Amino acid sequence: MEIFLVLNGTEVSADTDEQEQIFLNLASGEMTHEEFLLWLQNNVRHRKI
Repeated sequence: MEIFLVLNGTEVSADTDEQEQIFLNLASGEMTHEEFLLWLQNNVRHRKI
């Protein structure tokens, strides 16, 4: 996912530990697809060049 975001001029603003926990929660079913989309909306920003 990170490659896709970078190629499109964006990046995840959350730190690595938070990103890891989010993906673990998503994979285990503790987080819904909708919750993940909301997290992405709140944690993706345009990259500064």
